[in-house]
Amino acid sequence: MKQNQKQVFRKILKCQECGNIIISKKRSDTLFCSNKCMSKSWTRRNPIKISKYNFKKDIKLRYGLKEEDYNKLVFKQKNKCCICKRHKKLCIDHDHLTGKIRGLLCHRCNTILSGLELATSKHWKYLGGEL
Repeated sequence: MKQNQKQVFRKILKCQECGNIIISKKRSDTLFCSNKCMSKSWTRRNPIKISKYNFKKDIKLRYGLKEEDYNKLVFKQKNKCCICKRHKKLCIDHDHLTGKIRGLLCHRCNTILSGLELATSKHWKYLGGEL
């Protein structure tokens, strides 16, 4: 072999995500054909990290609430629903007109309350027996 020539190392592998064939020119084993496949694989293997990230992003976008502020609300309410006082997964209750956060409720209480919020005066008259 001449001095100027480098030995070309090639290895044929399969992408762990999509199964495409990869011809590796490096000595290290390439496991994915693209960054997209690598990202998909990481996301699939780390659902808890993704779930936490999505929750933080969601409360910031929807309510302008930081994770620390959410945790303060949880602590203040002793991890209980404001209405039924049960220990359940809590939803952020907010006024749909102003966007102001009222507190944390369990899914059941939040659903009931949102139904009451949407009720019109006709609904209330019906419940009062005036129709």
